[in-house]
Amino acid sequence: MKIGEKNLKKKINELRREIEQRNGKIRAVYRKMDVHKKDIAELKASRDQINVRIRTMLEEAKTAIDERDKLNKKVSKLKEKKKLVVNKVKDLSRNIKDKKISRDELNKIARGTNESLQEIIEKKLTVLLTKNISLEDEVYLFNKIIEIDERIDKSGKADLIHKDMSKGYKNIKKLNTDIDGIYPKIQSLAQKSQENHEKAMQIYKEVDVLRKDADGYHKGLMERYDLINPLRDEIFKFREEIDSIREELAPFNEELKRIKQDKVELKKEKDALEVSKKLKTRGRISMDDLRILLEKNKLEQI
Repeated sequence: MKIGEKNLKKKINELRREIEQRNGKIRAVYRKMDVHKKDIAELKASRDQINVRIRTMLEEAKTAIDERDKLNKKVSKLKEKKKLVVNKVKDLSRNIKDKKISRDELNKIARGTNESLQEIIEKKLTVLLTKNISLEDEVYLFNKIIEIDERIDKSGKADLIHKDMSKGYKNIKKLNTDIDGIYPKIQSLAQKSQENHEKAMQIYKEVDVLRKDADGYHKGLMERYDLINPLRDEIFKFREEIDSIREELAPFNEELKRIKQDKVELKKEKDALEVSKKLKTRGRISMDDLRILLEKNKLEQI
């Protein structure tokens, strides 16, 4: 059913107002979204800054842990070295203890030093060789000399064992010096290792705090996205309504365009008739009048 131009324009204006109303609502929604987007940008920037800081701190913690592990390996090697040295000291101590027992047993048999026993045997030899003594005394001195000679042998062996013991004591002293040198190195490395461990642990504690802050910003970010998503749905709905109104508007615009075109053509036809009359009456026309006749193909009819 055709409607008049006035009603047609009224209908078109109504539909255009509806489109503008929807556009106004879309702009209002965008303003709301802009507020949330600003919050999102700030929250995201804060979260990302913290995450960058966390990555830097974790690298620092990793360096400290790696350094701690290297130091611990050095400590382990030094402890193993110390253990070997201590075991040598123990072996030497046991060996010295055994030798001491042997030496003491020999000294117990010798009952004197090598020098004192030599003096005794020389005196007895002098008596035996220079003095005029009875056979019985001679036998007694001879047996005594043999006995003392055996004691000298035991004393000599005891002295040799004692020398070995002295060497052992010197070795133990040197090994103990080595142990004394190893211990402060272990202490120094262990202290540095502990410092690196504590540094890493402190960083991890700080990272845990920062992660909570980052999680808070991320949670706020997600909340803003949750607020924006329904607004996007609103915009989508309004745009669908605008598309629907434009579809409804299109035939009305076409109809109005047709009516305007008909009016233009009617005016051109009217103008051409007036120009034809003018030409017949006056015998001449202007260039504009000529153009009007040419557009309507009226020139040949004259």
